[in-house]
Amino acid sequence: MTADQYLEATVAKYAVANGPGSDGEREACALSRLISEWAGRDLVGFQLSGAYEKGTAVTFGTDVDILVSVKKPGDARAVYLSLYQHCVDKHLPPEASGVAIRITSNGLKVHLIPWNLDRVQQEGGLQSNIGNCQHTLYDHRRGRTIETNLSRQIDYVRASGRTDEIRAFKIWRERNQLDWPSFYLELTVIQALDEAEAPVSGMLAKNISTVLHYLNTDFARVLAVDPANEENVVSDELSLKEKNVIARAARKSLAMGAWERVLW
Repeated sequence: MTADQYLEATVAKYAVANGPGSDGEREACALSRLISEWAGRDLVGFQLSGAYEKGTAVTFGTDVDILVSVKKPGDARAVYLSLYQHCVDKHLPPEASGVAIRITSNGLKVHLIPWNLDRVQQEGGLQSNIGNCQHTLYDHRRGRTIETNLSRQIDYVRASGRTDEIRAFKIWRERNQLDWPSFYLELTVIQALDEAEAPVSGMLAKNISTVLHYLNTDFARVLAVDPANEENVVSDELSLKEKNVIARAARKSLAMGAWERVLW
């Protein structure tokens, strides 16, 4: 077995199935009652989002991400905390995770992303796809609201052609027990490979090695910017100390000598 074959098999082993009939979509439907009870008449709708829609989810992480759109009085933080408390009240112990609220339901790890449209102006009105406009979201990690567009983020990652490498590094992150927010990870992998003009397919081992070298040498000092809003500096989610932990893990992996010791 070649290095590429081994890595392709490892990435495939932890892939999250998506599409109609998948566990993620069934759980999204099952959670509609929880969401409706919380939002009531303020509910605009909900749709799948995040890594699930990008094709970058792995079984170590979240099984499905759900963007929950409401029109409620109050700011993004108030809506976030309201949904968080509702999960507590329904005995689904939540965990704050950036712009999402993580719960486990029926054995699946779910990210609920609350979005308040109360002050949002949409180009196509509420009857258009609720993801196709600017999102004001509360980022619990940074303690502030951010402006972005989740649909543009999804399109950017999908179009990169780097989903296998991204999934590989999500596995690597978990194996090394690293604190590295997923969107920041995705942007880093794309940026490292694009700068190196790496092939889009067929050379997974070389591309993973390229990213490891980038993490070791450049990662801690390079900005990662949200493609949907250049004012949203995603790399600010980690401190220099936290970035250096990731760099050291990359340096250690480069010295391993065998892919079976880097990714398994």
